[in-house]
Amino acid sequence: MFERVFTPIGIKRADLKWSSNQYRDAMINTVMRGELSSSIRANVDVGLLYLREGEWQGRHHLNLYTIQDLPRDSSPDGSTSPSA
Repeated sequence: MFERVFTPIGIKRADLKWSSNQYRDAMINTVMRGELSSSIRANVDVGLLYLREGEWQGRHHLNLYTIQDLPRDSSPDGSTSPSA
């Protein structure tokens, strides 16, 4: 994922960080829990890639069908609505 998607759109390894959450258990069913945090710039770039349906600088980095299957809009109750 990093080489195929993140690097081509400018996300660096320093933009992503595994961390723990002090409010959650460190282990889930004997598996160490970790959470991925990312820089605001990385979030913006992933959002733009999503809005452009996987295309970045004229090249598709994500499968178009995968992008089309993701919900475009969601409400606070978790329901989704189709994109306009």
